[in-house]
Amino acid sequence: MDQEKIYTIAFSHIPAVGPVSFARLTAHFPTLYEAWHATRDEYVCAKISNAAIGHIASERSKIDIEAILAKLTQERINVVTAQDDVYPELLRKIYDPPYVLYYRGTLPEKDRTLFGVIGARKATPYGLQCTHRLVPDLSTHGIGIVSGLAYGIDAASHEAALAHSGYTLAVIAGGVDHASIYPSVHRNLADRIIASGGCVLSEYPPATQPLPRQFPLRNRIIAGISQGVLVVEAAEKSGALITATCALENGREVCAVPGPITSPFSSGTNRLIKSGAHAITQSADILSILGFDLSSDGIASSAIPTLTDAERILYDVLSREPMHLDDLIKESRLDTQVVASTLLMLEMKNLIRSYDRMQYSRI
Repeated sequence: MDQEKIYTIAFSHIPAVGPVSFARLTAHFPTLYEAWHATRDEYVCAKISNAAIGHIASERSKIDIEAILAKLTQERINVVTAQDDVYPELLRKIYDPPYVLYYRGTLPEKDRTLFGVIGARKATPYGLQCTHRLVPDLSTHGIGIVSGLAYGIDAASHEAALAHSGYTLAVIAGGVDHASIYPSVHRNLADRIIASGGCVLSEYPPATQPLPRQFPLRNRIIAGISQGVLVVEAAEKSGALITATCALENGREVCAVPGPITSPFSSGTNRLIKSGAHAITQSADILSILGFDLSSDGIASSAIPTLTDAERILYDVLSREPMHLDDLIKESRLDTQVVASTLLMLEMKNLIRSYDRMQYSRI
């Protein structure tokens, strides 16, 4: 690893040195080695704020660069800086691109189209259903799904991509080391994303705990690395709307799923549509916006595997609207135990989705 990258990593361990301060350092000092060892007066000449200078002075003596590099190797964490060719091009073009990215897994290929799919943490069955309806065709067309590994729509978008062997990228607001993944219940999901050939990425070094102020900064990466974002569900005050604003400011496509006017979780998405966002009711809408030619083959549909008699009966009864277990038993006229085991098999075949309160729907 060259010296410039080593000192880029070192500066990233000082929270006060954000993209603006780092840009000033690189503009003023010939090398980052000189920037790291500079005096207070030299930092003043570089137009570094007094607060940041104080943090640099107090923190740099505590930072063991060799130990940091050893930890990165141990955790299999890769580092890419804005000077590297593999740094995502779209992200490089935003107003304040991260000067360093930490990641586990595989960065997307240069020519892969990425699209953000985000929404409410407390997602409704409607929102989850829409996510599992829209994402699969994007994945089958080779579009990488970008989201934030959060509860609700974020997790559902990653899961839907994985279920259809698609590429998915999780951008998080803390460290990418296993112990720092937030929320902790999604550590397994992060591991599965990595194992599938996807990526978990952050501008924050390992062992960084996610603070509230870091989530809006995370959102700018989701918007910046993607050609557009889809907001599935969002209340009037939602982090997903921050991501949509970032996308708009950087010239990205902004899409939203319309929802019931009675649902507070659709008030934000409906407002986005009224403000000019693309209204999305099927995956073909997004593919058309991205320039995919759908005239010849339309939307790719997953082939339905061979089903047993019980599986076929239940699958025919189910629709895209969630149905309660009791209704399924009544309409299928199958034994309760048979329905329960058959639903499990259909879910394992990625044909149906389960929700809270014993509800099920087709994907």
